[in-house]
Amino acid sequence: MAVLMIFFPPFQEGKWQQMPHMINRRSSCGVAALDGMLYVVGGNDGSLCMCSVERFDPVKGTWEAMASMHTRRTTHEVVEAEGYLYAIGGNDGSSSLSTVERYDPRHNKWMLVTSMNLRRSSIGATVLECQNLERILSSDGA
Repeated sequence: MAVLMIFFPPFQEGKWQQMPHMINRRSSCGVAALDGMLYVVGGNDGSLCMCSVERFDPVKGTWEAMASMHTRRTTHEVVEAEGYLYAIGGNDGSSSLSTVERYDPRHNKWMLVTSMNLRRSSIGATVLECQNLERILSSDGA
């Protein structure tokens, strides 16, 4: 479906409200917020995996088509980190993916970045802000 529903908390007394329809119907897409906008990335239109991206502007109440990813992907994860969106893993319709793409909203452009070591689909991801995490993980415990 091309329907966006927004939930307004508090959870016990909150309500769901339908927003304007997306440009394309899609399921199994990635969703993330960046700079006050909601991005819907990739997914499946019912017959094909998609590489297209749409952005919802809550102030204007409108959807806008953005630059497409390089790779069609569904059942992937999208996260925001340091002003960029990252589309991670997923499935291209024939196999799971290890690729990761980064979206730069200032240039409306996707680029491939370092791939994961393993192919992953139907994954979960989040951003963890932790100083010296790389050093901590690479230490031998000494």
